[in-house]
Amino acid sequence: MSLSSEEVLYRDTYCQPDLGFQREIEQAIGASFTRVAENLVDQGMVTLTKLFTPDAVSNMQREFGALMCLKEPDNHAHIQFGGAADEEFLQTAEALSSAVATPLVWALGAHAWGRDPMLSYVRAYRIEPIEPCAYRAFQPHDDGHDKEFKAMLLLTDVDEDGQCMLYWPGTHKIERETRSSWDTLYDPNQLRSLGEPVPCIGKAGTIILFNTKGVHSGQRNLSSRRDTLVFNVTGGKRLYPVPRLHRTVIDKMDPYLSAVLRIGSEKELLETDSHLPEPLSSEHRRQFFVARKSVVEAQAAAIDDGSFDLNIVLEKPSALLGTFPKITAPKPPSFELFAVNVGLSSSDKLELFSALPGCLRIDLNRGIDLPIRPYSGTRDRERDLALCEIRDKRMKDDRIARILQELDLHLEDGFPDFVHSYRERARELGELIARGIAQGVLNKDRELCQHAKLVQDLGFCVYNAQSLALLRTPLALMLGSADQLAELYGEEDSWIEAKEARRLRDTILTTYAFYVFSETFAEQFQVQDLGDLVSRGETMEDTPDFSEMP
Repeated sequence: MSLSSEEVLYRDTYCQPDLGFQREIEQAIGASFTRVAENLVDQGMVTLTKLFTPDAVSNMQREFGALMCLKEPDNHAHIQFGGAADEEFLQTAEALSSAVATPLVWALGAHAWGRDPMLSYVRAYRIEPIEPCAYRAFQPHDDGHDKEFKAMLLLTDVDEDGQCMLYWPGTHKIERETRSSWDTLYDPNQLRSLGEPVPCIGKAGTIILFNTKGVHSGQRNLSSRRDTLVFNVTGGKRLYPVPRLHRTVIDKMDPYLSAVLRIGSEKELLETDSHLPEPLSSEHRRQFFVARKSVVEAQAAAIDDGSFDLNIVLEKPSALLGTFPKITAPKPPSFELFAVNVGLSSSDKLELFSALPGCLRIDLNRGIDLPIRPYSGTRDRERDLALCEIRDKRMKDDRIARILQELDLHLEDGFPDFVHSYRERARELGELIARGIAQGVLNKDRELCQHAKLVQDLGFCVYNAQSLALLRTPLALMLGSADQLAELYGEEDSWIEAKEARRLRDTILTTYAFYVFSETFAEQFQVQDLGDLVSRGETMEDTPDFSEMP
C-alpha cells in the first residue's frame, strides 16, 4: 500500500516516541512510576486502582446515574453520551470531570507516546444485561491505528462473569496491514495464536488504561449492568470534539494540564496531516511533574503492590510480529422481510413499511466495511463525525418512518425503472460530490465536507460489497446523509442548487428502493450481485471510482 508524504510523516515520526522525553519524565517522578510505565509499553495495558476515595466514587456514580436518565436505551440496551457526537454532559459533573483530569493517566500517556499527550475523545455509556451477541465493539478487534490509549473508568463493579472487556496483552505490537474495517477483526483461528485474554475487571473507581492497537473485545451477557466513562489519550492527533469540563475542576488546573485537556479549545479541530503537533511549554511541563510527583509515585506504588499482575508474558511474542492475512468477515444474514413480492397491494406495502424502522435500526448497528487510513489523523475522523450525526441522531425511527412513507409514493412509478436507472443516478451523485470538491467549497464548510466524505466512503462500501445483503447498511446511511445534505445545502446560493438537491435525494431514494427490494430484483432480473447489476448497459469506466479514496 503506497503512502502519501503526510502518512509517512505520521508513521515514521509521529508514531515514534522521543526517548529523551521519556527519560525526562522517569527522572522527574520515580522508580514505581517507571515500572508501571514500562509495563504499559510492553503489555499494552495496566489496571489502575486506589485512585479515588469512596466518597469520590459515590459522587461519580450519582452524576452518571442522573445523566443516564436523560436518554432511552437503544435496541441493544445501550445508552451513550459523547463519542463522535458533540454533546455537553460533563459541565455539571464535577466528580466525573475530576476523574478525566487524573494526573497518573496523563503522566503514563506522556511517557508512552514520548510527547505531550492530548485528550482526544470522551464518552459515557451504560450497557444493561442482554442475551450474548457480537456487534461493533463487542467482538475481537483492534482500532486500526497507532498512538492512542483508552482510559476506561468503571463506575460499577465488574467481575469475570460480567460484561467485562477482554484484552490480549502484547498484541499492540502486531504489524498488520489495515485497509478497511473488516481488517481490524480477528477470527477464532487468529485468536488462538494470541494466547489467553485478560479480563478487564475491578471495583467501581478502577481505570483500565489500554493501547487501542491491541486486540480487545467487549462482551454482552445477562449478568449485570455496566457503567463506564471512557476518555482517549493521543499524542496530539486524531482529535474529536470533547465536552467541556466542570468549572471548579478547570479552575484548579495548572497551565500544562489545561492545555493537555484542551480547555478553551474543546471543539477546535485544527490539526493537519502535513504538520506534527506543536510541543507544549517545557516549563509548564516541568512544573506539572514536579507538583504531581508525590501523588503519581504513590498511586503507581500501589499498583506495584499487587493490584495488577505485571508478570503476564506471551509465550511466543515474536510470533505476533508477522502480517496477518486479510480476514474474510462473516456476512450479516439476509432478512426474510426484504424478500417481498412486487405485486403487493398498497395496504400491504404500508404494513410492510411500518415494520421496517425497527429492522433498519438493527441494521444500522451492524458493522460496515469502511475504509481505514491508519496513518492519517483527519480523514477518517471527518467521515466518522458525519456518520455519528446520521446514525445516532438523525436516523431515528420517526425519521425513518417519514422517509419510508415518501418512498412508498416514489415506488408507484414502477420497479424496472429503478433497476435500469440505478447506475446512472449513482454516477450523477459521484459527479455532484466531485464538483463540490473541485470548487473548493468543501474546505470552507466543515459539515458539508464531513458529509461528502461520508458519502464517498459509503460509496466504497457499496462498490466493494460481496453480496446484496451487504449493501443494506451503507445504502441506508447514504439515504440519511443525502437527506441532510439536501435539507442544509439545497438553497440557490449553495453549491448544490435546489433542483440538484432534489435529484440528489431522489438518487438515494432510488438506491434505497433497490436496497429494500434487492432479493426481488435479483430474482426478477437474474442479478447475481451488484457487480452484475451495475455492469449492464454501459462500460464500468463511467461508474464513480471509489477504489482509491483521497
